[in-house]
Amino acid sequence: MPAFEFSDRAVEMALINKITQKTRQEKPIPRGRSINELMGRLSLLKK
Repeated sequence: MPAFEFSDRAVEMALINKITQKTRQEKPIPRGRSINELMGRLSLLKK
């Protein structure tokens, strides 16, 4: 078997990995205030 031949399964997995890698999304960078900051502010307002 020549080195350039691959099994069907290997080609299929490589293609699936390539497609799913493009669809993965990074976690969005949180904007604004943190939850802890907002909870602290709320506790000050409740007093």
